[in-house]
Parts: sequence; structure tokens; C-alpha cells
Amino acid sequence: MKTKIWQNLSLSISSLLVFLLLFEGALRIAGFDSKDKEKNPVSDEGQAFVFNVELNYPKFFKKDNLLFWKFRPSQRIESDFMMDGVYDINSLGLRDREFSKKKNENVTRIICMGNSCTFGWMIKQDQTYPKILEKMLREKYPHLGTEVVNAGITGYSSFQGKRFLQNNIIGLEPDIVTIDFGWNDQWPAASNIEDKNQKLPNQWILDLQDLLLRTEVYKFMKYVVFEFTSHPKEKQVSITKSRVSLVDFRNNLEEMVGLCQSSNIKVILTTSPIAYYKEGYEGNKQYKLIYEVHQAYNEVVRKVASEMQVPLIDITKDFENHSEYYDKGVFIHFNAKGSEAIAQSLSEYLVENDMLTEW
Repeated sequence: MKTKIWQNLSLSISSLLVFLLLFEGALRIAGFDSKDKEKNPVSDEGQAFVFNVELNYPKFFKKDNLLFWKFRPSQRIESDFMMDGVYDINSLGLRDREFSKKKNENVTRIICMGNSCTFGWMIKQDQTYPKILEKMLREKYPHLGTEVVNAGITGYSSFQGKRFLQNNIIGLEPDIVTIDFGWNDQWPAASNIEDKNQKLPNQWILDLQDLLLRTEVYKFMKYVVFEFTSHPKEKQVSITKSRVSLVDFRNNLEEMVGLCQSSNIKVILTTSPIAYYKEGYEGNKQYKLIYEVHQAYNEVVRKVASEMQVPLIDITKDFENHSEYYDKGVFIHFNAKGSEAIAQSLSEYLVENDMLTEW
């Protein structure tokens, strides 16, 4: 009797697995993509972050209980999500070449932290300002051992940056850290859930979700459930909070500076440039509001740098009246020429203030 029960159970499980495999294959062949639907069941994974859809792309990003998301290591991204281009991610989950976590004692290691602007949205790896800065320093000062690491992660706020610095970056033994956040902090938080109040499940649950989200069957089932249970009008919530408020933004920056100083790491703060609204955006009330809010976040950066007596590269002022630093229609992400301008400012500051060590 028991043998027959187990045989029936085994047959049922096997049949279910075969069905799921066939269904998975059929969905892939048919080209079903839930992300193309107006009501996207996958997009609600990152609903609390509004403009940041990293959690909707489990192929490229891994959910993280502490950081919310991080790049999957050792991959090449060629996708519409990253716009045109190729993005190589190393074994540490950074857009950079492979390098040892243990720093060479004859090298000055500079790590540039930030969001998609530092990461290099729509530009090649060697066009990002960390890589241009590295090339500049090596060519102009070959006697100095210098390496510059790109630690920009798309969608990161200063809250994520603070945790990233404490749990990942300090362990890479940097001599200098540059910090550039602000854009993702100011974006509205859907459902009014600020970054500091985000509650993610245990990591094993997130890992299981990541695994399931790699299958078309799971996404299709989620889409069906979403279609029958969603009532958008009933779920609309008035958004009044940013992902990170100005007060919390200030606290996060101060904590990051403190973390660096306590680890004998030199720190440089930078403001985040934005295309001047009179250069092609005049008359656009929505953009003008974004511009004014962003300037408020930049002002916090200036105050923290002044009060904590740490270096500041005011990139925003350097970019004023330089529309050529942005591609047409873009007011957040600068192009390769803008990256070069940032690298030049950083290079000049580092040399003029003797922040590089001659080994």
C-alpha cells in the first residue's frame, strides 16, 4: 500500500515537472515577456523605488537583504535596460576590470562611489570618469602607482551607498574614496516607503525569488494573478516622501565621511551635475521643479563638506552653461565629454593637494 502511494506521488511530481518544463519552453518559444505588458507583475517588485527598476531584472541584478539589489558578478550585460552598449561586471559586482581585493602596497587605490552617473549610463567603460581619471593619472604621473575603481551602482541612493561603503568598499582597502549621490535620493518613494524603512525578507527567501524570477512560468503565473487581483485605482497612494529626505541625506553623507575617517581613508565629496534648465528646458515646469529640488540636495553636500572640513569638487558649478556635456534630451546622465570634465577636475585636485602617494 505504501509503495503504491509513493509510486503515485512520484508519478504526479514527475508529471508536474514535465508539464512545467514544457510550459516554460512554450513561453520562451512564444516570446512571452511580462515586462511588455501594461500591467507588469514584475514591476511591482521594485514599486517602492519608483524610477529604479533594478529589481525587475533578475538576470542582471540579485536581490539583497541589506543593499536591496546588487549586480550579479562576472557577467556581460547587453540589454535594452542599460540602453545601447555593453557593460562588463567583474567578480566583485562592479563595472570594472578584475582586481585583487587585497591592495598592492605600492598602489594608491581610489574608489569612486555613486549611482548610474558614476557607473556610466550609455557610455563605454573607458569613457566613465573613474577610468578616465585612472588613465590621466597614469599617463601624467607614471611614477605614482595609481588605480581607480568604478563602484557606481545604478539606482543607488545615499542610504544604499552608506551600507555599501561599510560592508563592501572599506574591505577593498581604498586610500581615497569619492562620494557622489543625490539623484536617487530625491525621487519619490512609492507608497511613501522611504529607503530607511524598507523591509526585505530574509536572504534565503530573496534568493528563492531570484531563482523563480529567472523562469517564464513563474512570471506568467504572477502576471495572471496580478491581472485578476489588481485594482490600480484602489491602490493609488499620494506620494509625499522622497526615497531619502534632505535630513536623512545629510545624515547619510556625514556617516559615510565618518566611516572613511575612522578607517584612515581620505574622502572627497562631489555635487551631482544637472543640465541647466534654461538650456533647452525653459518653460518646462516639471523639469524646473526637479532642477530646484536637486539643487537643494547639492547644497546639503556643500554644507557637509564645509562643516566636516572635507574636500569638495563642485561639479555642478563646473557644468553650468555646458550643454555639450549632456546628450540631447538628457538632463541627468552626462556623456563621455562630461565624464572627461569630471575626471579632469578630480585629477587636478588630487595633484594640487598632494593626495597621491609617491612610493
